[in-house]
Amino acid sequence: MPNIPTYRQLDRILKSLGYIIVRIKGSHVQYKKGVSLITVPKHANKEVSQIVFKAILNELGIDKKEFWKIWLL
Repeated sequence: MPNIPTYRQLDRILKSLGYIIVRIKGSHVQYKKGVSLITVPKHANKEVSQIVFKAILNELGIDKKEFWKIWLL
């Protein structure tokens, strides 16, 4: 289990949680669910930065362990 996910992993998890893509501009993709808006840098197989990953986890209201449990489902 990796420590930091790639864009593709984040995309899969966000979609499985009910987020939809609302905007793509340059190399950034915005996902929305209700009032929650998450922006993710899209760099294919590169890991996102730790700061971005922590911000996404905070917006989702989960920790790393829960995130990777969702990935395994």
